[in-house]
Amino acid sequence: MTPITRVALLALVSLVGLCLFAQSYRYDNSSRLVRVVQPDGNGITYVYDDNDNLMSAFSITAPAMPITVSSTRSAPDQARVTWSGVTGASGYRVERRVEGSSRWEVAGTVGSGALTFVDNNLQPGVRYEYRIAATTPGGDTGAYTAASLAPLFGTPHVYPQGIVNGASFEQGQPISRGSIISLFGSPLGFTIEGSTLAPFEAAAEAIPLPRTLNGVTVLIGGFDAPLFYVGGQPPTQGAGGSLIYNGQINAQVPWEVPEAGLVEVIVRAETANGILESEPVEVPMAPLTPAIFTFDFGPGRAAALNVKLRADDGVIDASVAQPEGAFPGRDSQPAPIGGVITIYCNGLGATTPPARTGENSEDLLRRTAASAKVFIGGVEAPVDFAGLAPQFVGLYQINAFIPQGVVPGPQVPIVIEQNGVRSRGDVTIAVRLP
Repeated sequence: MTPITRVALLALVSLVGLCLFAQSYRYDNSSRLVRVVQPDGNGITYVYDDNDNLMSAFSITAPAMPITVSSTRSAPDQARVTWSGVTGASGYRVERRVEGSSRWEVAGTVGSGALTFVDNNLQPGVRYEYRIAATTPGGDTGAYTAASLAPLFGTPHVYPQGIVNGASFEQGQPISRGSIISLFGSPLGFTIEGSTLAPFEAAAEAIPLPRTLNGVTVLIGGFDAPLFYVGGQPPTQGAGGSLIYNGQINAQVPWEVPEAGLVEVIVRAETANGILESEPVEVPMAPLTPAIFTFDFGPGRAAALNVKLRADDGVIDASVAQPEGAFPGRDSQPAPIGGVITIYCNGLGATTPPARTGENSEDLLRRTAASAKVFIGGVEAPVDFAGLAPQFVGLYQINAFIPQGVVPGPQVPIVIEQNGVRSRGDVTIAVRLP
């Protein structure tokens, strides 16, 4: 029986109800295995022996379609494709095409345990798109993921939820105007050197802050953001031997962007391959995103300094309000009850008078428009000042008294609150008796 005859027979069988869901036909290389497959990938597989006798038939249940797929260019001739796994898949088929082409080709297949594929021997300077199909022992799904475009080598990419408050580092939270943010991605802070990427570090050296550092620019809501720092880490090896280029950018959110809603963030880099831009990332805005800077990148020891009030109070001026010996080479001591500390923080919102993007506040004292409360050990602390730290860009400070009723200890929680919005609760200072 020829393949054509077999297809005709199967079509006839479907008409009399023996196969109720024939939509298309697929064969293996020997033409002895016929699959009758619906557009959704479900169907029946018919198995024949060498004499074309029907041996068995079994149903195909297609696995679900992988929900997400992403691709990055890990070298000029190499792309790294990742996707989400699905239940019921015995493997995955990776297909690619040149951007703008209608012809897809199989780049490779992997087992169910693999959710990453490295595609080698690509043409440098050519952009490729990738899509994924899940497979089963009896067939494959009829559905593909949406196409993912692998950008050119050296194109910046910001990680999902990779834009965070520069003090709290909490993912998935809003950012606010005038605040300091950190962006994490790959490759951020790298220059192209032939077929490799070389990390660099660049920091602002003057105020007003620059809008470009070593060819890197960040656009937030269409405005160039002032930059504090751009830097890449030494490459690490990922799945399939590909290199991962992690980097970080610290920037100020321009005061000109909307106070609420979503804004697009784009990283632009001047490279040997021309000007390359990251895909836009949408980030929610909020008027207030209070956070305390720490020495531990998020939770942990607050960046709070003691203020010497009297000659006999035993306080070392500008010592860190943490246990003694916490920082070798720097004075630290618990804050005394009744004493004053300066808390360095972020995201306290608009000021009176208004602040200027990229500039400090040495010209005028700028207080926060929204009042700030401070709670130390759960007790509300009297606040003497809340506003921008004069010498710095985007950095706020609160001067507060250590209130009576606080239980002394090496790790006393400290929290800021503005209009009901609170900073994270796992930041601490050290407190002692007077």
